[in-house]
Amino acid sequence: MANRSGDETKMIPTRSRDQISRGSSYALSASLLSETLAGARQFDLLGISFYARPQAVPLDAELISFAGIECRSESDWHVWVSAVPSELAPRARDFALEHGFRYLRAWLEQPRGDTWFLHRHRRVLAIDPITNEGILAECEGDRLVEKLPPVPLPPPASAARPGAPSSRGRR
Repeated sequence: MANRSGDETKMIPTRSRDQISRGSSYALSASLLSETLAGARQFDLLGISFYARPQAVPLDAELISFAGIECRSESDWHVWVSAVPSELAPRARDFALEHGFRYLRAWLEQPRGDTWFLHRHRRVLAIDPITNEGILAECEGDRLVEKLPPVPLPPPASAARPGAPSSRGRR
């Protein structure tokens, strides 16, 4: 994937990728994550893992956490992506493109004091399939420290107007 200057975008290395079942999809790809996080302060320290199941986060049980960034130490930064039901993947991707990547990138850019690295920190992107909303949250250890107001997700492609473009085919 080329960036604006025509050079190849440096890829975040994939550490692991679980096999997923039929009916599940990864809403985000390594190339999309690499492109959107390129140039961030910790970019060279990042690795990506793709998980078949949502990662445990201190959010409401009905929420599906589908991506996030975790920091365990000054040199251990990790991006994770969890599989979601295939019908939710386009809306999760759109939510990440419209809101989530800005939230993750801003967090990566913040200066950190030495004591910040004493605890595990995570920023999480989640969707609520019941209310059709996207959630942005931050955790320290197993404690929720920030949950922004929910953001309405775009309607499912099947609910879109006939002839209206869908998110399918986007990156």
